[in-house]
Amino acid sequence: MAKYYEGGFFANFKYWARYYDTEIGKSFLTDDVPQKWEYYVQDDTGSFTSIYSNKKFRRERGSSNDAKGYGCTSQVSPIDLAIRDQFRNLGNPNPRIFYLDIETRVGTVMKGFPSPDKALEPVSLIQFLDNKTQIVHLIGDREFYYEDWYKQQPDHLGKEIHYHKCNNEIEMFNKFFGFIEDLQPAVVFAWNGEGFDFPYLYNRCKRINQDVSKFSPFWRKFGENTGEQKGYIQGRSQMFADRYAFDLNVGGCAYIDIKRLYQKIVLSPRTSYSLNAIAEVEVKARKIDHSEFKTFDDFYLGNYQKPENPTEDQKKTLCYLMTEAGKPESEIKKAGHGQFVYYGVIDVVLLQEIDKKCGLSALMCDVSNRMNSQFNSVLGTTKPWANYIRNVLFDAGRIIDPETILARGADLEKSILGGFVRDPVTGKHEWVLSADVNSMYPILAIAGSGMSPNNFMFAWELSNEGPEGELKRLVVEHLHVGDPSQEQNEQNLLNLIKNPELKAKLVRLLKETNLTMAPNGVFFRKDKPGFLPELVKNIYKERKVVKKAMFKKEQRAIKLQEILHHR
Repeated sequence: MAKYYEGGFFANFKYWARYYDTEIGKSFLTDDVPQKWEYYVQDDTGSFTSIYSNKKFRRERGSSNDAKGYGCTSQVSPIDLAIRDQFRNLGNPNPRIFYLDIETRVGTVMKGFPSPDKALEPVSLIQFLDNKTQIVHLIGDREFYYEDWYKQQPDHLGKEIHYHKCNNEIEMFNKFFGFIEDLQPAVVFAWNGEGFDFPYLYNRCKRINQDVSKFSPFWRKFGENTGEQKGYIQGRSQMFADRYAFDLNVGGCAYIDIKRLYQKIVLSPRTSYSLNAIAEVEVKARKIDHSEFKTFDDFYLGNYQKPENPTEDQKKTLCYLMTEAGKPESEIKKAGHGQFVYYGVIDVVLLQEIDKKCGLSALMCDVSNRMNSQFNSVLGTTKPWANYIRNVLFDAGRIIDPETILARGADLEKSILGGFVRDPVTGKHEWVLSADVNSMYPILAIAGSGMSPNNFMFAWELSNEGPEGELKRLVVEHLHVGDPSQEQNEQNLLNLIKNPELKAKLVRLLKETNLTMAPNGVFFRKDKPGFLPELVKNIYKERKVVKKAMFKKEQRAIKLQEILHHR
């Protein structure tokens, strides 16, 4: 028997953890987790040592206010403590997932595409695919006519289809919330969920005076209409330079935009990130075409218009076949709305197929488990790594002590520029070399140069005498260290190494001082081992093992194809 961690949150002045019991086969909520924050106080008798010095620290537990005075890197939240102490490496590798999509009316209240913030148009269809039962559930406010005909179509890959007819929109929301409570998904995926589905459902729910607490499978634990009051339901919209995003934070269930997960994991650029475009690229499938309907609302109403030059696919639709057979317009309308419902089926099936093809949810679970983080933290960068590093250091009796850095003159609020990209050398070239370096950043940069927060030195910490003094004057003069308007520009280093004499001098001084240097003029001591290179090397070794296993499977698949081809 095992208890797999599925998420944690704060509600009603307590911290809670959701876990899946493998023996019972059900998820539960417990408050039997740490309720106090952990922080570290300097004490010569303490059992923890700073990574920056030999200072000793003792571990304390207290309120979040108690912890605030000891620096963000020296405090651990109760949720992170629960993962570290009770669920370390016990994240659920196969949680229950809903692949969600919604449709709304268009043009009945306002012109143009419905605004997710205003949510003025009624929701006309809520559909989701449950990964455990492989059933597609559709919740609508009209009859699904010709259901049997649509169920016989091949596009939904044999998934079982259950249609739930409701009398009105409020019944639709309550039906959906009933599934959330009964089936208890740990994750709800939606394509462009942050941009449309999540904010629309949340804001529409409030507009029609329904209880947003019910987005959580565990709302009964806290009572009706308590989600926002007790802190386990939070909806917040944000405007970025290139996109609108809505964070729906729900206690006991992670609502995740699978499009963002795809963009983070699949690094190959795409001309479009619409569901239709990605489905075509990844699984060679497309959404249901509805060009025979003048508007999307006509699609919902079933107002079919026979195309003048129908495609082969359009000739296979029920509406076209019924039109050719001279069926009454009222029956063709029913078939048109049936095509609208089937459109919803295909959308959620495509979501799961893309997930399976790209391994999105599998990687999400693996990363959150390895990094000791929540499912939705995988979309970020800092939080998973902060948890992972902090826990590795904790096991070694080390802590990150920001006060030591401040005492050395660091400005932790100072902006650090991102990666440097050289300007292209344009024009036609006779010889061009393309080089692909295996794991260049982690192996050559971090591990090879020994980059780690516990062994770095600022330029101003170098001695003014001897080789260190020469090195200090060299970087101040040529890398402009200390000049806010010119420092942190890698072009400075490129200019320096173009001069053979300066390059030779820099290399000699780095050897004599036993230091390595980053392009921005920060130094790393080679006589003091850094913990970060060791982490990188261990992860890289594991990566090589996995890559080797992947290669063997790929070769086996190729051989099987060859055998089948010759039969």
